[in-house]
Amino acid sequence: MKNDIFLTLEKTDFSILEDTEIIEKDSTLSIILNPYFDTDRKFGLDANSSDMYVELQLLFHPFDEKVRIEYGIFGGEKDYIREYIPTDEENTMFIALIEEACKENHDLSCREYYINTYMSLLVEDFELVFEKEKDYFQIRNLVDDFVLFKSKDESMAKYVGKEVEPIYFENEKCYGFKCDETDELIYSVKETDEETEDEEIEL
Repeated sequence: MKNDIFLTLEKTDFSILEDTEIIEKDSTLSIILNPYFDTDRKFGLDANSSDMYVELQLLFHPFDEKVRIEYGIFGGEKDYIREYIPTDEENTMFIALIEEACKENHDLSCREYYINTYMSLLVEDFELVFEKEKDYFQIRNLVDDFVLFKSKDESMAKYVGKEVEPIYFENEKCYGFKCDETDELIYSVKETDEETEDEEIEL
């Protein structure tokens, strides 16, 4: 932790307690962090003088530009969960941290791990739709409300309201999404030539 006005957190201030997982109800990736820094000083607590301890949870949708950080205070009469708003520098550090964790543990980027895990292990049924949400576009599964993709690219406005079809590129071992109406490729986890498409996943 830097000794600056913000007490800025650094990657060396943590160890990863739990492997990356997907929280379906929040459409996010999550890792649990064990803090090495002075949590009392950083968060204004009084945990070091008692049996209480602090853990952090890093939540990240891999198509967002911001992380969400929550810290839990455990071991007292009552457990507490509070949100910490990271600085821009810390936000960049936390994104790099979870990207490195995905690469080290799964040899995948966060986006690859997020989509591949959901598509191959978690999803039970599909009804994908492309829609506008606030200032971005997204692909959402209406069956379980899971958000698979986000983009602020205004050129994607033409897909709003259209049904989306998931596809699998056998050569690249990755998933992508097509507009069902126009058969255009909206997004692929990896750069891929549509000529290599080998297997298509049915809705």
